[in-house]
Amino acid sequence: MPVHMKTLSFLQRFTAATALLSLFSLLNSPLMAADRLVLANGDHVQGDLTSMKEGQLFFVTPYAGELSIAWDQVRELVSDDPVGVLLEDGQMLEVTEFLQSGEGEVMLGSLEVPRSSILQLNPSDWEVGNGYYLGGAVDLALITPAIKTTKPSHSGLWGG
Repeated sequence: MPVHMKTLSFLQRFTAATALLSLFSLLNSPLMAADRLVLANGDHVQGDLTSMKEGQLFFVTPYAGELSIAWDQVRELVSDDPVGVLLEDGQMLEVTEFLQSGEGEVMLGSLEVPRSSILQLNPSDWEVGNGYYLGGAVDLALITPAIKTTKPSHSGLWGG
């Protein structure tokens, strides 16, 4: 016997609508769209990949903030968005998977490269020649003229 919405009570319709809304929210939650790391010891971490440079992978999680992970401790990285990979020969790749394939070798999509040849993940545009980085500092000082007074100033127990 099919169930029609007219035969359901208000509470049953409300419960069904709440369940559907909860399921929709869960499927669209940030955890479903997070980058995933597998470390050398088997730990799994979910969050957002920021970058990798100088042997450190920077990864942001909602529960632990920004993590700095030694690059050689990363066994697998899967991202929903393309990750820019700068190789030491200057080649720039965009991949969504980084998998350790052997001792010192990694798979970047369908390309196998030595782990040591990966210089950076998600480098800034200026680091790959697509723009400029202008940095500097500004110093500010305030000079006040000395105040001259004709009234003598005394200090001490019986100063006056």
